[in-house]
Amino acid sequence: MEQRQQVLQGRRLERYRGLLTFLALLAVVSNRTWLAWLSSGLETSLFNFCLIWWLYCAFTDSGRRDGTWAVSLSVSASLAALARPDGLLAVMATAIIAVVEYARGNRLPGHWLRFTPLLLVPAHVLWRISAYGNPLPNTYYAKHAGAWPESGIRYLASFAVEYGLWVWLLLVGLCLAAHIRKGGLPAGPRLRENASPLLAVAAVLAHMIYYTFFIGGDHFEYRVYSHLIPLAFVSAVWLLDRASFRPAAALASLALFILSSYPVPWVHWLETRDLNTRAETHRMVRPIAHRFPGPAVPLVNRWDRWQAWLIDHFVCVRHQEHKVHLLWLKEEVYPSRETGRSVTWQDRTVAAAGAVGYLGWVFPEAAIIDTWGLNDRVIARSPLAEGTGPGRQMAHDRVPPAGYVQCFRPNLGISGDYRLRIVTRPQPLTDEEIRACEERDWLAGG
Repeated sequence: MEQRQQVLQGRRLERYRGLLTFLALLAVVSNRTWLAWLSSGLETSLFNFCLIWWLYCAFTDSGRRDGTWAVSLSVSASLAALARPDGLLAVMATAIIAVVEYARGNRLPGHWLRFTPLLLVPAHVLWRISAYGNPLPNTYYAKHAGAWPESGIRYLASFAVEYGLWVWLLLVGLCLAAHIRKGGLPAGPRLRENASPLLAVAAVLAHMIYYTFFIGGDHFEYRVYSHLIPLAFVSAVWLLDRASFRPAAALASLALFILSSYPVPWVHWLETRDLNTRAETHRMVRPIAHRFPGPAVPLVNRWDRWQAWLIDHFVCVRHQEHKVHLLWLKEEVYPSRETGRSVTWQDRTVAAAGAVGYLGWVFPEAAIIDTWGLNDRVIARSPLAEGTGPGRQMAHDRVPPAGYVQCFRPNLGISGDYRLRIVTRPQPLTDEEIRACEERDWLAGG
């Protein structure tokens, strides 16, 4: 602790640490994407918590690392990987950190024992291979249909404009300029002495690059970038400190960053919050450039075009659309869960639908085949509906192999007028039929 205090002693912003921290946290808790993903039916909030915990451990000063540091680092990395496969990056980085720390001689008794929580991840991967035949979840194979940079670049650019990341980039430039004025850029840190922070930064960058250029973003509104929100504002304070900003300039710069992150997302929210029907919100594209003053119009016009392209391809679909879609299913399409409970597995009830989601909650005992493959190992690896051309639809590209769904003789489904129907089969579906359908090699043509 004393070492850290000496490092910070004499810095211009030391007296304002509390205020700067408060402003950074205020920016996070008032950020629309962060608020949207604080609570959700997906694993995002848990993953973000585990990943940020891991980053906190990775950036802990070497002089402050006690006997629990390695345990916390490995546990947080393992939990991030169990929450979402993206956490495998943290696990790999942690394994390298363990090796580097050992090589440096900077290790406590039981060094390798402290990193044994990492073994949870390969054990889980081996179980996944034994159960599903592949190391990654079905959702990965369903969504990954080849590199898609034309989508990912628009996704990243929309995120950068929406949250004023141009200010953050400006701070990076000013920080570099400050070092140049002082006699040149600092010598690049070496992995051997700075393994934890360097590998942590590399893991975050690798994650962003992968989703941007290979996956093409995400179906949901900035889900895969949501953990960057607190990192951006906290690192902004660090940049201001390293650039030796005077207190007034630092506070003004941070305020500019925060204020620039408000107009686009919250104007869009004001434009869409009262759209409450399925017709109004399906593929919801709502231009907002007309709400901005003249100098900002060209940039927001570009943002409008990016959003229109993305949403037309089922990328970056906004929160309001998903909320209204759920309410539509709940109030107009599906019965209550109490009614759904009466449909039991005793009759071997099978449904085929575009997503399990709410349907699986309403009918807890029905077997549901996700025709987009998000929970089905066969469909997740089946051919694409539109190939990898301009007709791609994020997470909606896969189609079932011919005869696959019919083999299970589904008897629960939605008719053309969006009404639920349960059909009585002429002959009961037997367990032998189900096993025969599951054992066929559908990907090789059945």
